[in-house]
Amino acid sequence: MARRRKPIINYQNVAHQFLIEITYLIILCMTGNLYFPLPDPTIDSISDLLDDFVKKLTKAQKGGSQEQGEMQDARKLLVNALRKLGLYLDKEADGDETKLRSTGFLLTHDPIPSAKDTFYLLHGKNPNEIYVVQKAVDKAVSYVFMYYVGENPPVDPTLWKLGDVVSTHRDSLKNMETLKKVWVRACAVLRKEGMQPWTQPLYIVLG
Repeated sequence: MARRRKPIINYQNVAHQFLIEITYLIILCMTGNLYFPLPDPTIDSISDLLDDFVKKLTKAQKGGSQEQGEMQDARKLLVNALRKLGLYLDKEADGDETKLRSTGFLLTHDPIPSAKDTFYLLHGKNPNEIYVVQKAVDKAVSYVFMYYVGENPPVDPTLWKLGDVVSTHRDSLKNMETLKKVWVRACAVLRKEGMQPWTQPLYIVLG
């Protein structure tokens, strides 16, 4: 019998940027989530904590020890709130992986990006949706995301399919195939310099 997967609720040691991105995804997935209409804590409170952390992180990058301390306090509040929310969702879902996947939380055995990772794929709100994050690039006017379904990424560049072109460094690719490897690559587009080099392709298996 397969072991029940549970949400990863400890984000104490993840990189600042990944903490921001996973919280953003959780807010996106949990807003209007019919499986969990009354989450505890509320999504509004999580959003407020995220905003506060982002503001204090920005100040800490240019400030001294006081700003660093305030940033760490704000981070701790956000991490604790995510832990509480994860425990609530785990209890309410009662082992239903479909419900847990709809929350944006990583589940046990999902890889956790490191501070060195600048491009990663996460499960989106729906079973056939991929949440894609590329590190924000200074002066980028858009980001291009392409995908390919297969055991390995294609050697022929013409086999890649356009997933989306957006103005932000994060996106959701919808209507992807499940139970197969879906490879994704991304590139930033600068106003003057044009398209930048593609990221190394990554894959994810949905479903």
